[in-house]
Amino acid sequence: MSPRDESPDMAWMVDILWGVNRNRDQRRRPELSIDAIVDAAISVADAEGLEAVSMQRVAGELGYTPMALYRYIPGKAQLIDVMSDVAGGLPPDQSAAGRDWRGAIEQWADALWDVYQRHPWMLRVQTRTAPIGPNGLAWFEALLQALSRTGIAHGDMVAVAMFISSAIRDLARIANELVPMGLGYASVLQRILDGGRFPTLAAMIAAGSFEEDPDRGVKPAVEYGLSRLLDGIENVSAAKKARKTRKESR
Repeated sequence: MSPRDESPDMAWMVDILWGVNRNRDQRRRPELSIDAIVDAAISVADAEGLEAVSMQRVAGELGYTPMALYRYIPGKAQLIDVMSDVAGGLPPDQSAAGRDWRGAIEQWADALWDVYQRHPWMLRVQTRTAPIGPNGLAWFEALLQALSRTGIAHGDMVAVAMFISSAIRDLARIANELVPMGLGYASVLQRILDGGRFPTLAAMIAAGSFEEDPDRGVKPAVEYGLSRLLDGIENVSAAKKARKTRKESR
């Protein structure tokens, strides 16, 4: 994609996230910066949720008018995109000697889950583009690096990376939403379930299979699902190597 192919909105995002052309307007007051704006916005979101973030609110936190912020960031949507990249930080260091690809992916997944626990408002951010910010691309690169050691095709690596990151995000969102509503689920089901109509659910309720603590109930689902996915990748990789060995031995 050439610069001319980029949408104006994406061009702005690249400029902001990568620090390109930040000094276009020399009349800006030097004490105000994109970093200060984004840090203030993240603080508001961490304390009060994404709904509390507005250009007016962030400007007020910094002691400026909203118009001053628009000289740096064109609008709230772009501000939220930058907030997400900055708040996400960098992925864990996976350079430890002896760490296999499974361990690297599991570490990556745990770290991303922790990011969403620290900044639950990120689960409400609309996905408007594939990663283009420095931190977002660093997370993407780290996961792809680990997947590249499995031997699967590049196209499959992208698909698996998208599946893993999306599953963690959505399950983290579910865990976050279940906090006020999830307690008592098992007891409610026990009261309303007809064992003839829902025999599997009824048997699971009787066996105590539903956790009352939403986080304890959801995080193991992430770990279990990821582990089974990696089992499948491992099997595919092993089969591919076996076919290659048989071919070379002929």
